[in-house]
Amino acid sequence: MFKEFKSFPLAARRLIIYYTLASPFLVVDVIFPVYLFKLGFNVEIAGFLYAISALMSVIFTFLIGKALDKALSVRTAMSIIEITFAMANFIYAYATSPIHIILGSLLERIGGVFTVSYQVYERDAYPEEIREKVYVYHMALPEAAQFITFPLIGALLGFLFTSLEAFRVLFMISGLSSLFFLMYIWKWLPETSQKVRLKEKGEFAGIPRQILPVAAAEILMVFSFGLTCGLVLDNYVYNVLSLSVFFVILIEVAISGTSILASFVANKAGKKSRFKMLYTGVILMTIYAIFTANIEYWNLNPIQTFMLLFVATMVMEFGHTIWLIFHRSYLFEFIPSDKRGSILGTISSMHKIFGIAAPLIAGIMAHRISPLSPFYLQFSLLILAIILYKLSAFEFGKN
Repeated sequence: MFKEFKSFPLAARRLIIYYTLASPFLVVDVIFPVYLFKLGFNVEIAGFLYAISALMSVIFTFLIGKALDKALSVRTAMSIIEITFAMANFIYAYATSPIHIILGSLLERIGGVFTVSYQVYERDAYPEEIREKVYVYHMALPEAAQFITFPLIGALLGFLFTSLEAFRVLFMISGLSSLFFLMYIWKWLPETSQKVRLKEKGEFAGIPRQILPVAAAEILMVFSFGLTCGLVLDNYVYNVLSLSVFFVILIEVAISGTSILASFVANKAGKKSRFKMLYTGVILMTIYAIFTANIEYWNLNPIQTFMLLFVATMVMEFGHTIWLIFHRSYLFEFIPSDKRGSILGTISSMHKIFGIAAPLIAGIMAHRISPLSPFYLQFSLLILAIILYKLSAFEFGKN
């Protein structure tokens, strides 16, 4: 394994090491909802703050893309990400009010506009003839780093250092880590000739009728998980079950591990079984949604409930990963290659628009109806997605 990794080009090795070293610090994204709860925000207010962040993402992606016509070097764009993320984490570390959270989110969203630089660097650093092998390490090594560090950090925050100040220290450490990675980018990442240009050159296109069922299914799927992932489940585990942040992080570990397993399974599936695998993935996610929606009504203690949630989450992520892998290739069957960019841009824009409403709706439902009520809405949306996939299969067979 090490010998194969060492055979990769220097730029590829250095980039994967960069991702691997940075991945443990992503734990701050996992604990962020819990941090909001510890600051005194309930799930409804937290959902509102998430919605504002999503709205800012749409606005600033548009404004920066329009204003910045100059092409940037990849390392410059990556540096902007590290600087803005560092500033955001420093603000979170001292946050006391919604304004601080919104300001930190604003900086994160500005940095997020430049994340395309990672894909640009990968395309140049990972040789096409061995790209699939490189991507195995690209995915596995950062996930392995999280497997080791996430439970450790969760145990420290959940059992030893449980105060709000401990969370603040973690955000401060994460912010300081960005300064190290800023140095890493310029000292150890080889320069690439590729440039990052944010200004869009294409135009959005209407979605043709034959593509509409598949595109609508994707939009509903992504929206449904925007309703339940992170905020709602963390609220239930932390506030309703009264379990520590350690258990919140364990859910994320389950997702990461199952994703790797599902990727290997999907890799062995042939093209002929693509739709069957896609359909199986959606059905598994639908079962997860209705199962989780009802779990709060069972007479179980918190640990028993969590164990069921843990297993259900693994089932969900297995289905989600399979769907993610096979959906995009299935969608491409419907889209002419010359229109692919514009149609995918339209779908992406729809995701962002629905992404504004998702946390707001989820927060209101979880606070006003019941903690897991958003899962009923997710279940309904997934049933609609199944129907749309059936319609698309009919359309595909007709053509």
